[in-house]
Amino acid sequence: MDKIKVVAYCRVSTSTVEQDNSFESQKSYFQREITKNPEYTLYRIYADKGISGTSLNRREEFSEMLHDAGLDETKINQKKTVFTASSREPRFHKIYVKNTSRFARNVMVIDILRELLKKGVHVYFLDINLVFDSIDKEFMLNLFLNFAQQESIDKSQKVKSGMKESAQKGVIFTNKNLYGYTYSTETRDLTIREDEAEVIRKVFTLYSEGIGIRRILNILEADGIRARSGKPFVASFIKRLLSNEKYMGTLVRNKYETGAIFNKISPVVKDESVWQVFENRVPVIVSKELFEACNKLRSSKVSHVNQKGVYRGVSEYAGKIYCAKCGNTYTRNIDEGRVFFNCGLKKTKGKNACDGLNVSLKVLEDMVDQITADGVIRSFALQKGRVYHELMSRIESLQEHIDTPSDDELQVKTKELADAETKGKTLTRLLLNEQISEEEFTELKKEVDDRQTVLRHEIKELSKTNEHLTREIAVIEDKVKQLESLEVKTDYSREEVFDLITKFTVKEDGSVGYQLGLFSELYAV
Repeated sequence: MDKIKVVAYCRVSTSTVEQDNSFESQKSYFQREITKNPEYTLYRIYADKGISGTSLNRREEFSEMLHDAGLDETKINQKKTVFTASSREPRFHKIYVKNTSRFARNVMVIDILRELLKKGVHVYFLDINLVFDSIDKEFMLNLFLNFAQQESIDKSQKVKSGMKESAQKGVIFTNKNLYGYTYSTETRDLTIREDEAEVIRKVFTLYSEGIGIRRILNILEADGIRARSGKPFVASFIKRLLSNEKYMGTLVRNKYETGAIFNKISPVVKDESVWQVFENRVPVIVSKELFEACNKLRSSKVSHVNQKGVYRGVSEYAGKIYCAKCGNTYTRNIDEGRVFFNCGLKKTKGKNACDGLNVSLKVLEDMVDQITADGVIRSFALQKGRVYHELMSRIESLQEHIDTPSDDELQVKTKELADAETKGKTLTRLLLNEQISEEEFTELKKEVDDRQTVLRHEIKELSKTNEHLTREIAVIEDKVKQLESLEVKTDYSREEVFDLITKFTVKEDGSVGYQLGLFSELYAV
């Protein structure tokens, strides 16, 4: 007789040493508990490290366990994920959890338990000696889950109360990674790290002299100055550095709002009237005069988020220039009076994220002038021919799929997609376990994500019925008729030409393509 496959789920510490110890301890515990029943065999232990039980969105092992249990995961948005029973057979039929809070302290988890029931997978909560193997158990489990949730809320309120009290006293709460300082968790004090303080002073000085953040990054890299991690500094770090009051000796508490425990939000800066400010509370790295001069400069700079300068940061090209490599829009920049545009992803994340080439304003202006001088007729004729070819190719492709069985191919593609999804989760687990670097993860994950996108498109195409294919062909044939009857004027002004161009695309070789708005609806096939 085959033994029943049982898994266990736990959460362990973020510390590598503590994590190893915690995992081994829990592994021994579950092995002992599960093997008490001779009909059971331990299939696997799923363990997330250092992640709050109040959130289901960042628990990779938890998600993988539910996938292996036969549930599909759908992300509604950044804060909400839904799990539903799939057609897959579960790899096990019982989940051991040491206590209710280790599974999840949010009572919405009852929806997951219902879906697991549909797959014949039961969860055993050891702390309350309850096996969720029937809908009849919902009332009892909900009581315990509500107790656990209330406990989290109570603890959160106590923490907030303690933080409020400490804020009023000017106690310093920060992490050990604050650049320029060493932080003592015992004394709650900061001491200056002179090597890093020199870098901070250099950044403030350069910025006060009118040197922009991108050029500062280049100067630091040229001088061999890097972050503690050994990696190059990034623009977001320099921006945070320039706005951190601690560097001028000022401690600001109660500055950010992060939301309630079950409704977390990205940190939002509160109104200055509620800030609690303590002067001379932190060792000074830059003078108050230099700090304020830089922040005044940031408020008036072209690149500042509030756009308070004369130039509002919105040119006629805004939102019209796209990167062919990553699909992001380009942003406007000025270097020694020369106006150019570069990829937004490259600007914020660096060349490792995207190495799309820059394009100067002059190149774009010359292109628009050339189209205006030649008239739109030639450009129209070229693009009309290309769109016509694309539409006819699409019709031929759809016609080839009519009355063509695709079950076998669909099955192969579906399996390949499932394998790709598993590979993506494996990469995430390797990153969390620090077995691969962030750079390796980013590169490999992009390949997997790109492949998944292609597979989903192919599966969607293969899943279409004859009726669907025929209807789509009819729609495209109608677009062909629209294209054939489309005409343009013989003369256009420069402004009219610019309005006709809906999109510029900077290609990998640095050349620039464009799309006329006359064809925008016809492209949507």
